[in-house]
Amino acid sequence: NRSAGIVIKDNKLLVMRRINSGNEYWEFPGGGQENEETLEQTAIREIYEETTLRVKTERLIYHIIWDTGEESFFYLCKYISGEPQLRPGSKEFELTQAGDQIYEPMWINIEKLPTLKLYQFEIRDLFLNDYKNGFPEHVQKLSIKFAERRHI
Repeated sequence: NRSAGIVIKDNKLLVMRRINSGNEYWEFPGGGQENEETLEQTAIREIYEETTLRVKTERLIYHIIWDTGEESFFYLCKYISGEPQLRPGSKEFELTQAGDQIYEPMWINIEKLPTLKLYQFEIRDLFLNDYKNGFPEHVQKLSIKFAERRHI
C-alpha cells in the first residue's frame, strides 16, 4: 500500500518535482507503508521525510485500487509548519546530490496544475474539480488497470 498527502497552503499545493532519466514530472509526496504503521502515519512520515514539513491528516479523500493488487490512498492534510526542502541524509537528498535524479519539494500555484504532468493524472483531475467545488464527504474510489493509467 502507498499513502500520499494532499497539502494546501495559501492556494498552493505541496508537490515533489522530479527529473528522472530526463523526464520531468511532479508527484504528491508519499510512499510505501511500513510494518505496523497506519496509512495515516505513512502519509505523515513520508511527507516529513521527503519535504521536512509537519502536517496532520484530516481525512482520506481518494482511494485507488490497482489491478496489480496494490492500493494507493490520498489524504487531505493540514499544514502545520516548515518550508519544503529535502531532508539531509534522505534517499531523495542523496540521489539529488549525486546527480542521478532530481527531487525538489515545492509549493505550486493550484491554477498551474492543469498544465503539469502531475501523477496520478486521475487524482490530479479529481483534486482540481474538488478544490473548486468542495471535497465530498465520502471517499472517492477508483479502480484502474495499471497498463491503462493516464500518461497525459
